[in-house]
Amino acid sequence: MKVKIIQVAGRVERQDAKVGPYKKEPGNFHKAMCAAAYYARKMNCRMVVIPGNSYMNKVYHIAQVDEDLKKFCPGQNEVAVGIMEPSGVGYTGRATED
Repeated sequence: MKVKIIQVAGRVERQDAKVGPYKKEPGNFHKAMCAAAYYARKMNCRMVVIPGNSYMNKVYHIAQVDEDLKKFCPGQNEVAVGIMEPSGVGYTGRATED
């Protein structure tokens, strides 16, 4: 899937970039973006927060942009995603079929 940035969503400061709150509540988009900011800084690459489900519960998955995102949302051609840069700047965007 190809990821396209639509608009700036905000910035996550270094002290707010934590994984623990996301692990406790994976259905919260804000906590998923904060965890993505942590991973983006740690791995120095762009991360994507993509919606999905786990046993019929809404969750957000965190993946690298170059990873196959289709496995997180099977049967969908276009999905709204959050994109996090290593600098902590977050964007909203769309992931579409190639």
